[in-house]
Amino acid sequence: MGLKYGSLLPREGQDEDRNEQITMSASEIEDALELTGFTKGHLCSLAAISTAVLALFAQLELTNLLGPELYCVLDLSAVEEAFLTASLFLGMIFGSLFWGSISDRYGRKKTIQICSTLATCSVLLSSWGQTFIDILLVRIIIGLSLGGFHVCYTYATEIVGATYRARACLILFVAHFVGANYGATTAWVAIPNENLGWRFYILLSAIPLFISFLLISLVCPESPRFLLISGKDTEAVDVIKSLNSKTNKSLILFPLAIEERGSWKILTGSNQQVIMLVTISGAFFIIRFFNLGIPLLLYELLQNPHASDCEIFVETYKPEKTCDRLEPDDYLLDIIFSTSNLIGASLYIVMSDIIGRLPTMVSTLSISTSVVTTFFFCMPSKAITFCALVAKSFALAAELVMGLYVNEVFPTTSRSLASGVADCVSRVGLTVSPLVAQFLSKENYHLSVGIFLVSGLLGIGLLLTLRTETKGKAQSDASFRTTSN
Repeated sequence: MGLKYGSLLPREGQDEDRNEQITMSASEIEDALELTGFTKGHLCSLAAISTAVLALFAQLELTNLLGPELYCVLDLSAVEEAFLTASLFLGMIFGSLFWGSISDRYGRKKTIQICSTLATCSVLLSSWGQTFIDILLVRIIIGLSLGGFHVCYTYATEIVGATYRARACLILFVAHFVGANYGATTAWVAIPNENLGWRFYILLSAIPLFISFLLISLVCPESPRFLLISGKDTEAVDVIKSLNSKTNKSLILFPLAIEERGSWKILTGSNQQVIMLVTISGAFFIIRFFNLGIPLLLYELLQNPHASDCEIFVETYKPEKTCDRLEPDDYLLDIIFSTSNLIGASLYIVMSDIIGRLPTMVSTLSISTSVVTTFFFCMPSKAITFCALVAKSFALAAELVMGLYVNEVFPTTSRSLASGVADCVSRVGLTVSPLVAQFLSKENYHLSVGIFLVSGLLGIGLLLTLRTETKGKAQSDASFRTTSN
């Protein structure tokens, strides 16, 4: 007799209890995914979906490195350069909300495919921009497209069981660093080369986007959880069997045709759910604001000739306006800085399966905040860089675990929308961070560092208010998780 997952059906003459049926099905499909293990099929799907994450971070790296070049080439003002950098994040703020809802309604795979296609075309178009306005508008469109890439993490958590979710996200996390290094390496090769230049660099950045579309289309199945709540139980079974046919030979799933998916009504269905969403979004805002500020403050310190030649505290330094292009050594430093984070942050996202999601985020953000206090003091350049690397590694670990956590605590019916809301709010933090780290620091450096330290403490406080631990817990398909630690 075959095993039946999600098989609770109403008895004859008894009113159908829809909520009970959904809850049981959510639990049982988790069992089926857990029995499937972590196979080559999972690796192939995750490797394919991770190319989208790689492409995303290549574009984020382009945003950081292209600004100084266009500042000189297009003779931009400091305000125009800031707007050009912030334009991508501005687009992502709105894109995160829009694509999160689309993903919950029409599927994870389709959403990522559409976003990859739009982003590829937009990036290619931006390489032909002639004026500040041309490039600004296209960068906003690119941001709108990239705003849907947070769905990659939703997808990764939904094709594996609870035991393997951190491992699945770790694969995407590695792609994050590969993408950042790809962006920095291609910038190092193209921008300083007079025969190539910044337009060729933009063209190179479009390659991962195109590759991600091809691989996801050819390799990745749709999320079995999404298929189940869409009433496509047969397709959900086929996906799970394709991942491991030996343990799921007799698998049967009953459909859960939930029509109202990805709506604000579901997401804000209870006060507890709204409080959880606001708290997570606020913590995510602070973590990303804090995380981006660390390398930006480092670059400000490295430009300050008095940062390593003073008595105790670093003094505010406001350089004269000059058009200084980045040198090849600057690109190499960016590559090294990104790669050095991999070891520390990778260890801590793995630790989230040992000590839990919430303790990992609290501990890593606490350590990072403590290390940032050294930015007040005069130190040699190597010591400053080392402290920044340590602080960045731990802050990034907190950011990535938060990306995993938000996709575990909300149900399948609104998971991408919730993730999109949190991603949207956190992108505001990324937009504000350069204003504090790059502009305010030139007016009052101590105030700038103080703001980042206070934000770190506020983030720790918000994380401590969260009571729902998700380590090793089944994802819900329709009901909001309310279990405590």
